[in-house]
Amino acid sequence: MRVTIPLIALATAALVAGCSMEKQPAPASVSTETAPPTDTPPADPPPGVDFPDLSGYTESFDQFEQTDVPRVQGFSFSTPSGLICSSNAYPEPQFESVSCRGPIAAQGPGLWEVTTLFGQAATVVAVVDDGLPRDTPPVLPPFHKVTASKGAAECGVDDEGTVACRIGQDGFVLTPSSVELF
Repeated sequence: MRVTIPLIALATAALVAGCSMEKQPAPASVSTETAPPTDTPPADPPPGVDFPDLSGYTESFDQFEQTDVPRVQGFSFSTPSGLICSSNAYPEPQFESVSCRGPIAAQGPGLWEVTTLFGQAATVVAVVDDGLPRDTPPVLPPFHKVTASKGAAECGVDDEGTVACRIGQDGFVLTPSSVELF
């Protein structure tokens, strides 16, 4: 005679066998709050790069932060010149990127995107306007900077149309008359 054990009984037995009557310590609490960026200065850009000194810029954080948004850990802002810039360190900081997209006068007419990835020099490419509506993040005022709370990206703008972004020693400086990639 063949005996079969219903699947529910088997699953219940496995569950009970895996449980211990011994009291386990409560798990440590995990904070879900995001700390503001640290005051640790980022790595200097390579020699010969004219990256502005952002140390005197006002840190702007809350309204530009994009933390714990699905698949985004960084910041997003617009510039007075019409660029939309953002960073993303999802899923971990070693995959971080920072980019700016929009009109870049020094590159000529049309739309451009400048991007740097963690550990890689920046690139610039022409992009086609797909006509899709885009959310426009708040404008980062002149002499303000944003720093990623989860990652190492930082960007700043001045009052002459310069946008400077970097991740460690890689990044870009965009002025009305030049594009510097490093």
